Amino acid sequence: MDRAITATGDPDRASVQASEARRVWERRATECHDDLRSVLFKGLPEVLNQEIHHRHVAAVLEGLAGLPENAVVLDVGCGYGRVSAALRRMRPGWHLVGADMARPFVERYQQYVGGSPTSGVCAQLPWLPFAESTFDAAVVVTCLMYFESPGWVTALRAILQTVKPTGSLVIIEPGWQGEFIYTVGGILPRILGRRAGGPSPTGGRAFSLSEFAAGVRHAGGRLRQIWGMPVLTCLLTPLAGIAQVSPRTARRVCAASRAVDRIAQTRGAGSVYVAASVSPT
Repeated sequence: MDRAITATGDPDRASVQASEARRVWERRATECHDDLRSVLFKGLPEVLNQEIHHRHVAAVLEGLAGLPENAVVLDVGCGYGRVSAALRRMRPGWHLVGADMARPFVERYQQYVGGSPTSGVCAQLPWLPFAESTFDAAVVVTCLMYFESPGWVTALRAILQTVKPTGSLVIIEPGWQGEFIYTVGGILPRILGRRAGGPSPTGGRAFSLSEFAAGVRHAGGRLRQIWGMPVLTCLLTPLAGIAQVSPRTARRVCAASRAVDRIAQTRGAGSVYVAASVSPT
C-alpha cells in the first residue's frame, strides 16, 4: 500500500482564482483528457507523440536509476499522469505523487495512476504543499517551459527543496537549438503547434543549453548529466509527413533512430527536448 504524504502550507492556495495559464490548461485537460496531445504536441501525429513519450520515460528511468524499491517520487506538472503511469508499471514499488495546477488533470491523475488519496495534488509553482526533503526524487517534464526567467529558476528551487539532499531530480524541457531544427527555422510552426523560441497558446518556451545549465546552478542544484534526442529531432519534420501516409513506416524509423540517439544523445545539443539529471547541493 502506498505511504501517506502529508501536505503542508495553506490548503486554500490551490483553490484561488485561476490565472490565464491555468484556465488554458484546464480547458485543454477537459478537451483532450488522457490523450498525448493534451500534454505534448496537439498538431503532431499520434505515432510521433508516442515516440516522444517513450523517450521521456526512458530518460526518467535512466536519471532515477538506483532509487530504492520503495522510493517516494514527486511528478511536478504531472498532467493526467502519462509519465507516472509508465513508472507505476515499471517500478510498482515506488510511491508516486503528482502535482499540477489544472484540477481536471489532478482528478484524472488519481484515476489514471492510482494510489492513496494524496497521489494527486493541485498546486501552482513556485508553491508546493510539501515539507523540505519529503521526496527521494522528483520529475519535472515540460513544466518549467511555462516560466520566463528568472521565474523558472525560482520554481526549480522550490522543487529541489522538496527533494532529500541524497535524492535526484530529472528535468525534461524543450531545447531551443532542437526546436529551431525541427521547425526548419520556424517555417513550419503549424505542424508542431508553436513557433521556435517563442510563445505557444499555453505560454511555452525553449531553453538554450547554457541557460539551462546556469539556471540549475542558480537554483542550488548540481548538473550531473545532460542528454537529448538529436537524431529524432532532425527526422521529426519529415516524419510528420510520413506518418500521415504510413504510421507503420514512421514507427519503424523512430525505432531505428533510438540506437543512433543512444550514441549521439550525451550532450543534448540540437535536441527537441533536453533531459538533465540534477542533484541537490
